Amino acid sequence: FIIEESELMTPEYFDGLVDEIGEILEETGQIPLADLALRFSLSVGLISSAISARLGTKLDAHFEGGLIYTPTFVSRLRAQIRGALRGATTPCSVSTLTAGIVEKPQDLGL
Repeated sequence: FIIEESELMTPEYFDGLVDEIGEILEETGQIPLADLALRFSLSVGLISSAISARLGTKLDAHFEGGLIYTPTFVSRLRAQIRGALRGATTPCSVSTLTAGIVEKPQDLGL
């Protein structure tokens, strides 16, 4: 059991929380930890520890730099970058290439 802000929470609560996060990730591919903290009205540290303890078992995702993302999201982003590079017929800047990519690497902190 964990007591957070005068509320008693069980491991089952956190399992359910991680299941909900998994559903969100299936739809979006990535989500900042701060958004989850606001959504569930919990501290960033508490959500971070709940996710870290369940990565690889209940949650198929990566957690890095305050961002949670799925392997599918990374594959999709790589494919977009590869497509932009293959489509470039002349030398061009990185900013020109990323202009057409939906999820921009700078938005992800990459």
